[in-house]
Amino acid sequence: MIFLNDDVIKPEPDKGFVKIKRVWKQSILYFFLSKRIFAIRFATCLIRLKREIKNVDEKKEI
Repeated sequence: MIFLNDDVIKPEPDKGFVKIKRVWKQSILYFFLSKRIFAIRFATCLIRLKREIKNVDEKKEI
């Protein structure tokens, strides 16, 4: 996560809040993107596993 930057710890009077907002947006965006990437990887893994089980079942029948 991108929480601990020097900009956030020591905010400047004029730009401090803008930087804090930007860091918060980046970290939230990163959180949702990483969550989505993990979900996609997990789903593809499950699909592959289903295919493998199907292939094994078909081989047993023959």
